[in-house]
Amino acid sequence: MLTYQIRLESLYTKMAYILYKSRQVGRSNLDDEVESYTDLKLVPVMQYGNEMLKEGLIEEDLEYIFSLRKIEYSKNPIYSGDDLKLISICFKYFILIAQGDYMEFSDFSRLILRYENVENKHSSLVQSINSLEDAEEKKVPISYEEYLNQVEERKNSKKLLLSKEDVDRLLYRMNEEK
Repeated sequence: MLTYQIRLESLYTKMAYILYKSRQVGRSNLDDEVESYTDLKLVPVMQYGNEMLKEGLIEEDLEYIFSLRKIEYSKNPIYSGDDLKLISICFKYFILIAQGDYMEFSDFSRLILRYENVENKHSSLVQSINSLEDAEEKKVPISYEEYLNQVEERKNSKKLLLSKEDVDRLLYRMNEEK
């Protein structure tokens, strides 16, 4: 049985990659990425979120539709409290994917990973999205396997220093917020 933290990390890495793919191929072409997710309790949630993205609904409508669906899941006794938290996070990720903004996605991820006690790993996990942004900027496709390898390298690295690109990106974001 996978722990909640491992499932949350897995959800984050998959959804970050789905965000990247949505920016590459569009919101209606994500079936392969969604279908390859392996957390059995979240597979129907991922499929539903993907279908709602294909509908092209605006953010407010997605939030409402997802809140209705969460009520259905909460009534089903097969879902634990941790499952329901992951379902809520998954739906929020789909809303962020609809927005298509790496910064919003990263900010939400930092918040969730910190408050869900994955804080010791959150900086390397959230920084891993930078490799997707870099690949997009350089117009160099990156496969999910390559992305996972980069995530693992960052997680296993004892060095938690920021690269020059990471520092530049953070300074840019801080200036935007002013």
